[in-house]
Amino acid sequence: MPACNKHRPHKDRSSDDGRARQPEAELPAGFWGFLRDVRSELRRSVADVDELKRRRAVIIVLAPALGIFIGLLDSFLRLVFRELVAKLFGFCTRCIP
Repeated sequence: MPACNKHRPHKDRSSDDGRARQPEAELPAGFWGFLRDVRSELRRSVADVDELKRRRAVIIVLAPALGIFIGLLDSFLRLVFRELVAKLFGFCTRCIP
């Protein structure tokens, strides 16, 4: 069977003696190395004060708006299903809670 020319050959993941190779990135050297890595990640990923203020404003606006939307949607769907059940099964709409 001819070799596939569409794909590059896969790299051999084992060393010459058959054992698996070590990963490229080294693990932190103990507890202090872990804390040092956490600290450097936090420095890169934590937003500044202005960004936090913008995010807080968005949350303060969106949370009540989402609550109102969900409440209105719930009321609408309850009304629709109440009418639907009443018409399908012949109930009085005032009898359904």
